[in-house]
Amino acid sequence: MAKMRPESSSSLILKALLELHALKSEFTLWQNAGPCRNIHKVTIDHLILNKKKILVKLKASSYALEIDQALPLYFYCDSPPCVFKTENFKINETDISLSYPEEVYLNENRFFQRHQIDSDSTILAHIKSGNRLEGQKVLFDLIDYSTKGFGIVAKKENHKFFYEGDHLVFTSLNKTQLSKAIVGKIAYLSQEDNIEGIRIGVEFEEELNEEGKKEIERIIKR
Repeated sequence: MAKMRPESSSSLILKALLELHALKSEFTLWQNAGPCRNIHKVTIDHLILNKKKILVKLKASSYALEIDQALPLYFYCDSPPCVFKTENFKINETDISLSYPEEVYLNENRFFQRHQIDSDSTILAHIKSGNRLEGQKVLFDLIDYSTKGFGIVAKKENHKFFYEGDHLVFTSLNKTQLSKAIVGKIAYLSQEDNIEGIRIGVEFEEELNEEGKKEIERIIKR
């Protein structure tokens, strides 16, 4: 197992959960019940941001849920590494609703190697599919990136125009044309207290290669 570190920052825990949801990462759920251990395979089906709730869904190949409401649940994800437990949950037939964990163990080597952007940067995209604004160009603030996606911010008044599953095609960064357009899907939308606007997580269709990463770094540093 990768070396893990405990993380109690609510904002970092939320970012980790959002990324795990976007990647459709599979978790092993287990519960120690006396000499027995109940084990199931689940994924994060939905994050209810305004209620700080997680809905995890049982994998089709898993056994029917056998969970004791009085005992804590443990969750482990192998890729990317993540571990947490909860004692506050509600069981349905094929899913479990639980509150955000207060502490999560994450990979010691930074979760997804996400790079925060200190300077003001904007990125231009056009909407590829998903709503009536298809083809329209939109300018976003770029706040972080990784080889798997962008963290961008849209104006609050534009929130109603974007939905999970919409595709965006990014063509220029800080008014500099990208050598190759980057296509991504909106994985989540979130209104965070410390950000003026709507935070949007974008998952790339293709992981960014080293050349693409260096191009972004070069443009941002200008």
